Amino acid sequence: MSMRSRPRSAPRRGLWTLLTLAALGVAWSGAIEAQERPASPESLRTAAEESNFTRYTSYEEMMEYLTDLRATSAEFRMGIYGQTWLGRDLPYLVFSRPAVTRGWEAAALGKPVVELHANVHGGERTLRESLLILVRKLATPGTPENALLDHMVIVVAPQINPDGFEARPGPTRGNAWGIDMNRDYMKLEMPEIVAWVQNVFQEWNPHVFVDGHNGGQFPYHLKYQCPGHADPDQRLTAVCDNGIFPHVDRLLEAEGYDAFYWSSGNEERWSGGQTDARISRNYAGFVNSIGILFESPGWQPMADGVRAGELGYLAVLEYVRDNPDEIIETVTTARREAILLGSQPSGEVAVAMTVEPQEELVNYMIGRMVDGERQIIEIEGAPLYTRPVATQTRARPFAYLLPRDAVDAVALLRRHNITVEELREGVTLEVEAYPLEGVSWESVYNHQAATRLDVGEPVRVERNFPIGTYVVPVGQMMGRVVTHLLEPETRDNLIYWNTMDAWIPLAQLERGGDDPPLVPIFKLMQPQPLPARIVGDR
Repeated sequence: MSMRSRPRSAPRRGLWTLLTLAALGVAWSGAIEAQERPASPESLRTAAEESNFTRYTSYEEMMEYLTDLRATSAEFRMGIYGQTWLGRDLPYLVFSRPAVTRGWEAAALGKPVVELHANVHGGERTLRESLLILVRKLATPGTPENALLDHMVIVVAPQINPDGFEARPGPTRGNAWGIDMNRDYMKLEMPEIVAWVQNVFQEWNPHVFVDGHNGGQFPYHLKYQCPGHADPDQRLTAVCDNGIFPHVDRLLEAEGYDAFYWSSGNEERWSGGQTDARISRNYAGFVNSIGILFESPGWQPMADGVRAGELGYLAVLEYVRDNPDEIIETVTTARREAILLGSQPSGEVAVAMTVEPQEELVNYMIGRMVDGERQIIEIEGAPLYTRPVATQTRARPFAYLLPRDAVDAVALLRRHNITVEELREGVTLEVEAYPLEGVSWESVYNHQAATRLDVGEPVRVERNFPIGTYVVPVGQMMGRVVTHLLEPETRDNLIYWNTMDAWIPLAQLERGGDDPPLVPIFKLMQPQPLPARIVGDR
């Protein structure tokens, strides 16, 4: 990366020519309405553009803009993938050539699928504006952006959290319930995230998705990071570090912008962001996709933030266009191995981890206020702390077994599109189980008593499992999600999120005795035929 000492406090160029559109009158007929619509997509402008980037485009203005865009362009399809708590529609757009409307059709084309979204935090609005401008260019025949449609399928969900965006007196980070929805990807409780996971991600199975946020500090105009947990396939993150992010750097640098890793640094080190699986970019690794976080720092003028974000999204699309085989092969390998690792169980599951420095040192910039002015300090040869390292692991099983009454736990698994079976007759099996040594509770998000278990080393037991017992095979594409939800020591397991409270043997734990009770999640370690069948569709 080229390091340059030049503070920037204002745009150095005119980014767009703003057009003033005539006010629309009442349409008395279809012909009059058609005449009043913009003649072509390139004539449209967002409300933010019309204001010279002095305000953001409202939700209603966005919906009108997207409707007008669809009415002037045959280059995409538009649909609604869900509703918010307050009933607002959540739009999505699908760009491809030839046109497709379903995920299986996209898969049949044999091209990479890329999904772009933003505004999961209601007050983080800049990159939503970037997407609204980008989709217009994608929808306009003859543009370089439109030419990308020959090489991939692009799905855009421009606004995940309109309720938080439109909250009064001002936008809120959370949704209408006040929940941080970028912490909901494992527990899947909020309708906006459930809808995105089931109707966008699971429908389209993108090879790459990009999640746009606001955050970061001077002097960078855009920050980025990919999956940062030790359990997913690390080759997904390597594609970002070695290919996608350098291209983002180059494209932004060509217009005088700088980009670097999320989140922050000082004179000694640069540190990456959080590692929890519940966060979108880390969740991407567990579902075997390349998940990219973009953060737009708030120090810069809105126009610069929007343009830098647009260039970032465009850089991802360009890299996918130029490297389709690498993208498809990397993701396909991760998905194939997720299945194979559980089908003939091998390897370990990371249940605790830390972050260590990458092998290579990096150069970066940090900002300081000196005599009331921003100044850039260049740091050379410092460690980059983004390498996830497992500190505790457990053996990967062939399947997990859950009590037949644990219907809430099974409902959560099935929201993730995880295959669950149930025994059709009782069987006796040798399994591994965790001795329960202690229970504690803590308040987190909307859970006032999230449950933490203190467990011992697993023990082998022979146990009778009655008819109706749930069996969760690990050998499936969501196998990494299976193990993270069902290992009781991870930070996002289904016991922690209160789906099995009634089955924790608290009374037996309180009574004490020589033999501690067992956690009611059992591990079948080797492949074995079972009298089971798949639980019906969700």
